[in-house]
Amino acid sequence: MSFTHGQRCAALASETFTRLIDAKYSSQKEYLAAFILEKEVMNAKGEMYEVVALGTGATCFQRRQEYHGLILHDSHALVVARRALIRYLYKQLYLYHSKPLMAQEKSIFCSSGKSPLLTLKPRMFLHLYLSNSSEGYSPGCL
Repeated sequence: MSFTHGQRCAALASETFTRLIDAKYSSQKEYLAAFILEKEVMNAKGEMYEVVALGTGATCFQRRQEYHGLILHDSHALVVARRALIRYLYKQLYLYHSKPLMAQEKSIFCSSGKSPLLTLKPRMFLHLYLSNSSEGYSPGCL
């Protein structure tokens, strides 16, 4: 039985949520966002998927906004997952710029060539999965 790309992303996001989150919060699974890193494995003739950022939620702080850093104003799944993705990408940048060569090899980044910019390594793709449409976003794996 073969699954579509979107079905694979949905199953992986759901399984990761179930593994990480206590069962009493299972109702939050309705609003789920995940960034998924796909690595094509050439010698195995397949792909490897890994959830690198996950977020749940569908609420927004309704009272007066405060900017001292103690209140999370927007806790929609996509916003939370985006924040987790930024942390993940910073960690990958740290690995890329670390001195031990073995640590650099674990990074998802490589030099883009003539430019000082970095890019994802060849045969790596970053996907966004949304379980529920939320304010202009459509569900599925983008």
